[in-house]
Amino acid sequence: MTEIDPQNAGHKLRELNGLLASHSPFVLAFSGGVDSRFIAHTAWRAKVKFTAVHIRGPHVPHSETEFALAWLGKKMIPFVETAFDPLGIAAVAEGSRQRCYACKREMFSFIAALAKGNSILEGSNASDLEKFRPGLKALEELGVISPLALTNISKPEIRYLARESGMDFPDQPSRPCLFTRFDYGMRPSPGLLQKLENAEEEIARLGFKNFRLRLLQDDKPLLQVDWPEAQMLEAKKKILHEKLSFLGFPEVRMQAEIKLSGYFDQKEKSEEDEELKLLHSLF
Repeated sequence: MTEIDPQNAGHKLRELNGLLASHSPFVLAFSGGVDSRFIAHTAWRAKVKFTAVHIRGPHVPHSETEFALAWLGKKMIPFVETAFDPLGIAAVAEGSRQRCYACKREMFSFIAALAKGNSILEGSNASDLEKFRPGLKALEELGVISPLALTNISKPEIRYLARESGMDFPDQPSRPCLFTRFDYGMRPSPGLLQKLENAEEEIARLGFKNFRLRLLQDDKPLLQVDWPEAQMLEAKKKILHEKLSFLGFPEVRMQAEIKLSGYFDQKEKSEEDEELKLLHSLF
């Protein structure tokens, strides 16, 4: 577990409050995940004016939309819910390695039309800057502001500050959009996205918190669960196989992972490293 320096975290929170106030009234791209919720919670506590925009589409599970809208409604935060279908974007439909960039570019251009000149904020944090995140380039090009990254607040610090400030569900698992479950080169379809959503909902009902059901081009589907849930995975393998097979995913491989995010990017990097090793051995 990452150790948090309370004094340093408190200083960053004060910086975040100042940054949010300086952009008010702003528009917040609101997924309902812990990052965008923390920004909304912080602005709400400071009485900073903003409007949340929640995007729904085939890549966003219905349960996440319901949770996001219920949370905003409970706090009486003004919001706009709007539909956006990334499947019409060529790079997304083709499963390109740049699908995230293309999707973010189109989606935030769409949000900009709703913002009517107000600043647009979103939830990327300092920890995201350490990973392969092609979508960050699109945000930079469009002038979208990432206040958590700008104030150098990491994911563990977000959870700590959320808990300290009384935000509900600070340990909410990270659940990136469903496109991240598809291997590069795979074409997502509305039917397959829905099937994947149904399967992950069933996995969650069995008690798993942090997991991804990956669809690979040249192999069986892969269920990855966070390492602390390895024991539960072993105990529930049989029922998982039964339920996933019924939902259209037979012969799923299952394994516990220390790191869940960025699986397909890790795989590509590993393959590139092997190629470099081979080249070095030849010279």
